[in-house]
Amino acid sequence: RDALSRFAHELRTAPPVMSLLRERGPRGLAYLLTDPSTASAATRWHLYLRWMVRGPDGVDLGAWHRLVPKAALLVPLDTHIARIAHHLQLTDRT
Repeated sequence: RDALSRFAHELRTAPPVMSLLRERGPRGLAYLLTDPSTASAATRWHLYLRWMVRGPDGVDLGAWHRLVPKAALLVPLDTHIARIAHHLQLTDRT
């Protein structure tokens, strides 16, 4: 959480980003790049990490597996994931 919070802060305060926000304001970026140190579920961050740590496949060179062990990754469960899991009969919970 701490590392993702710092990463989100760095992205939100980067000079190129700040120039884009002059006209739009920071609210949209705070929504897109949530702060995992708060009560936020950080769903986008978890999905981003699952994407980045997928292993060498011609697109990803596998560099992230040294930074984030696969055992530490989470798959966020929300309404949509739960519905798909139910339809695939991975769970009987509705």
